[in-house]
Amino acid sequence: MDALKGLDRLLSKRELNQLARFDNVPSGLMHLHGRDLKYAIEREWVSPYQQVEIDRTLSRLTDAMGKCERIKNTVFPVTYSLYTHFTVIFFIMLLPFALIDHFGLMEVPLVVAISASFLLIEKMAINLRIRSKINQRIPR
Repeated sequence: MDALKGLDRLLSKRELNQLARFDNVPSGLMHLHGRDLKYAIEREWVSPYQQVEIDRTLSRLTDAMGKCERIKNTVFPVTYSLYTHFTVIFFIMLLPFALIDHFGLMEVPLVVAISASFLLIEKMAINLRIRSKINQRIPR
């Protein structure tokens, strides 16, 4: 997916060309924000107090962006998937024993519904991991 897609209606052609030079488009956008803030300060459109607050906001945004990048690039070992799978299966095997005294005949559909939910969550996690690996291989 093109990281610049949809920005053409928000940014000028010159800014889009500047962003195209950056490997990381969000980082490039932060650079443009900083440049615009400097311009506003030089023109005295922003008070010193406003400048400090905007700068803090941009700093927090940059920190959050870095944290998201680290999470996105975290590689989980294969054993993580294996342990997760075994834990889900173990939970599903023990679930009927936990519910038998409370639900009687309603236990069967309840166990099936809960088990299906956990298996679907595990399947989604596997698909997301595979999709993130594919996205990391696609050159940008």
